[in-house]
Amino acid sequence: MSFLADLIGKVRLEFRSDSRNLKQAVTLFKEKVTQCLIALDKEGNLRVFDGEDGGVIRGPKRSRANRENKQTGSLLCQERYLDDDKLEVPYFKAVFNLTDHSFVIKETNSKVHLIGYESPLMRKRNENTNPGISSRAISCDLVGLTSDQRVLCIEGKVKPHNASTDIVYGILESLAYGVCVDYFISERNMDSFTKEVQGCAKEFHTDIQGICWKKMTAAFSLAAPKYYFSEFISPQHQTPKKAEKRLDEASQLVDVLCELDGPKWEGFLILEPPCCVSSFKKCGHRELERMKLIEPHFASGAFGISLAKDTVELKKILSFQGVET
Repeated sequence: MSFLADLIGKVRLEFRSDSRNLKQAVTLFKEKVTQCLIALDKEGNLRVFDGEDGGVIRGPKRSRANRENKQTGSLLCQERYLDDDKLEVPYFKAVFNLTDHSFVIKETNSKVHLIGYESPLMRKRNENTNPGISSRAISCDLVGLTSDQRVLCIEGKVKPHNASTDIVYGILESLAYGVCVDYFISERNMDSFTKEVQGCAKEFHTDIQGICWKKMTAAFSLAAPKYYFSEFISPQHQTPKKAEKRLDEASQLVDVLCELDGPKWEGFLILEPPCCVSSFKKCGHRELERMKLIEPHFASGAFGISLAKDTVELKKILSFQGVET
């Protein structure tokens, strides 16, 4: 079990107690993540930026070799991921591959410019130092810069019923990412982090002009297809008692997150289309086919996104969109 999974497990135990215990558990969760970052930093072992080899957003250059189309800045993945059990990978790469690597959240009119994927936010310079902390301990699915000056960390999920992929687990993962970025934009690391962001923008041809670095704040969000949220809270897919319990846990957690200082909870990002093979259009060329690679893109006009700040808004949006909750 990774240290992050262990921390998440400890928070989940507090749903059986009162809200004060949950708040203390989430606060301790944030402190433990920060302590890992501080330990790496003190040893000079936190690789926030490292030139062309990347840093905490891009990851090692060697590992990115067959995952990026250098000409377009789009992401690639192996054909084998076009399988119902593995579709999370191409699904969120297709989100990254949207036109200009960006999308607009209509509820806030905020534009999100994506600059990173599968970002190793605790990337180390030397794996032999700080052996209790792994560079792979934290990997953020998508990182973006918003037009309202936020570094947005996005955790993506597509399977609502597994313990390690449900809504509470996903929220806490995204919180860990937000804690990392909040640490990077501190005065101590801001210069290195700025260089890493600029390197990402150059590599992926992402327009980040107009970003005011001194005003940047950290934010985090859970993104998933609409069916993920509806299946999670709908009595149609589980007993009414279990649905109520799961929704109550998510609601408690969001309430606590909104009370705490530090990175800000952005909300639930509800995505269209569903995560299924028919949502993708074939996009590649002979060289990619020879290497058994694909460049995931959604079918034309298929992508849409809504934002719900809490579970009350989430239920309203799903009801408005014709989902029985």
